Amino acid sequence: MAPPVLSACFVLCLSVASAWNDCAFPEVDWFALDESAGISYTYALAAMNGNMYSGGYTKGNFAFVGVTDGADVNPIPGATLWGDTTSNVQSLYVAEVSSSGSMTKAWLFKGSAIQIGAIGHGQQTNSIDAHSGMHAMLDKKHIAVKGGFRQLLELPDGTLWSSATSANTNDQVPFVMSIDVSSTKGIGAGTTGWAKLMDDTHAGGANVYSVDGDTGGNMIVTYEGCSGFNSSLTSRDAYGRAVQGAMTGCVKHVAKLAAADGSEVWKHEMPTSLSSCRTVTDGSFYCGWSMSDSEGTLDFGNGITVVSEASRAGIIKYNANGIAQWAKATAGTSFADLAVSKTGNLLTVVGSTGVRGAKAVLTRIDTSIGNEGNVLWSDAGGVGTHGFRGVEVTDDDKEVFAFGQVTGTETLTDTNGRTTILRSRGSYEVFVVAYDAADGTGKYAMDGGGTGMEYFFAMASDPDTHDIYVGGTSRSEFITWGDVTRKNVMYNGQPGLDNPDTV
Repeated sequence: MAPPVLSACFVLCLSVASAWNDCAFPEVDWFALDESAGISYTYALAAMNGNMYSGGYTKGNFAFVGVTDGADVNPIPGATLWGDTTSNVQSLYVAEVSSSGSMTKAWLFKGSAIQIGAIGHGQQTNSIDAHSGMHAMLDKKHIAVKGGFRQLLELPDGTLWSSATSANTNDQVPFVMSIDVSSTKGIGAGTTGWAKLMDDTHAGGANVYSVDGDTGGNMIVTYEGCSGFNSSLTSRDAYGRAVQGAMTGCVKHVAKLAAADGSEVWKHEMPTSLSSCRTVTDGSFYCGWSMSDSEGTLDFGNGITVVSEASRAGIIKYNANGIAQWAKATAGTSFADLAVSKTGNLLTVVGSTGVRGAKAVLTRIDTSIGNEGNVLWSDAGGVGTHGFRGVEVTDDDKEVFAFGQVTGTETLTDTNGRTTILRSRGSYEVFVVAYDAADGTGKYAMDGGGTGMEYFFAMASDPDTHDIYVGGTSRSEFITWGDVTRKNVMYNGQPGLDNPDTV
């Protein structure tokens, strides 16, 4: 199932004492479902120019259908993707959906490998990286994408990549790409897009942590490149599971890749892994990391050092040339995600306190001169089994959005101690929450989903329209977002198992 879009609206009503402001409740314009023969999953989202961009995997055919409270919004026929519906080969896709809910473009990255193990858990065969795998560049012409593949991957321009050239056979071969959204081809000759393997100069492989793009269409990327790979060592995957083999001789970098072709403009070493890097209009950018007191003092160059503290979110600002400006220990949580407005004045992070029952906290961080890194406010924290899974802000510096998952009945509490209730219809359900950026006052919280399970990774917000998008997959027989309800035609009668539908 594809991501619902939430657009702000205002109605005349009275707010309820001790509840949040029902007058600010959003309207669901549409949600989109892949209702073609096959199976797919939205892993990451981006939004710009009134369009939504979904990225993930697909098996078989792929076509988003826009679902409204009226007639269906069908995809443009030339945008649909066609594959072998009897095959389990896993390919990747990026799709464009218009403001009306119509799928207008799609780019297919054709794989050759079959997924081993459960989708979303453990090692993945091919993937657009969950949640952070796509961002709209500030030039409003390109989408920055990161992911990985095994065996073969054929790009829309016919380029064929092979993992056989990688020394690291344990993990995916990582890639980054800049997709030209004005072209149906997206990358290569005749476009302003490009694609780049990230382990081709690293004999032991590489890991990509973050991608984003500036106003010139240049890509800001953080990654780790390694000189060797030792198959006799044991390492840990993203879920903490032991896997055989580990990269060795690894060095972490932050780099700028040129808008024209992805060539390296500059590169600097990092003392720790930085993720969720987001750019602002002057070319500077912010990144975050989870601090550990075992790291001691971190030196980011340019005289910028920070002493690591246990269970704190670290935030760093770089200028347009990748020179560190400041780095601070900020919120009293781990670091999970970061969002910043194009002015750089509104910066928020989400992370976990690590305390049982308090799954996540949303915090606004001061970026003003002389106050860098100070905590302006934090919500009360903790809701659902997964906490907040993503955060976005508006470019007018007025609102903060977050999303997560909830099961049963849960209570959200804002900075003023006011509460609002979330209730799931099935097992996991998705919720979206909005705060006033000035002081963390809760504006609204809404849940959506169905009679089974919704499992979402992805969130994006359009900087111009302020529409919010969330996406993942649904296993429900009936799906409801706002006033829009749909019987899931892909439902197979087993709500506890994977079903051939995507959100």
